Amino acid sequence: MERSKQQQFADLVAAVAKCDLCPRMRGRRRVLGPDNGNLDSEAVFVAEAPGRLGADKFGKPLHGDQTGRNFEEYLRNAGLDRESLFITNAVLCNPRRTDGNNATPSAAEIRNCSRHLATVLDIVKPKYVVTLGRVALSSLAVIKPHKYTLSRSVATLCPWGSHFVYPLFHPSPRACIARSMRTQLEDYRRLADLLPTGPMCAIIESALASKKPA
Repeated sequence: MERSKQQQFADLVAAVAKCDLCPRMRGRRRVLGPDNGNLDSEAVFVAEAPGRLGADKFGKPLHGDQTGRNFEEYLRNAGLDRESLFITNAVLCNPRRTDGNNATPSAAEIRNCSRHLATVLDIVKPKYVVTLGRVALSSLAVIKPHKYTLSRSVATLCPWGSHFVYPLFHPSPRACIARSMRTQLEDYRRLADLLPTGPMCAIIESALASKKPA
C-alpha cells in the first residue's frame, strides 16, 4: 500500500532531525515540518538557508525577520496565500560565521542537504520550483544539472526535468539594490497568474460560476 504524502513527509522530517553531516550545523534547528506549508502545492519556494533572526528562531521558513517580512509582503501584494504554498530552503539549518552572523552555505553543505530537497520535490511534486536567489538556483543543479543563471533567467519559466523553475531574487533587503522592490512585486504577480490559487484564476473561476445556469 502506497504511503500518503503526509507519511512520507513525516519520515523525511524524522530523518532530517537525525542528520549530522555538516559539522557547523550540529545543534542547530532543522527547519522542516508542518510550518513549511501545503504538501499539495503547485509551487515549492526554495530559499538559501534559514536566517538567524528568522527561521532559525521561529522554525518557519522566511518568517520573522526583515527578509521574511519582505517575502510575505510580496506574496500578499500578488494575492498569494502563504498557507497554500510550500516553502523551504536549499540548506535546512542556519549556517553562521564565527562571529555569529549568517553565512553563505558551503558547497558541501548544499550537497549534503540536496537529498532532502530532492525528497521534498518527490513528495510534493510541484509544477513550479520557485528559487529565491543565486544560491537556491544553483542548488538545484546538484539534484539535476541545469545552466540557468539568475541574471539571465529571472522571472522566466525554465524547464527542469518534470518541473518548471521560476528564478526570483532573494527577498533580503540587499537584493533591492540589484532589482527594485517594484520590479520584484511584478515578478510575483506574474507567478501568481500561473497558479491555481492566484488572483487571475480566482477571477476566471468567479466569472465561470456566474455563467452557470441556476
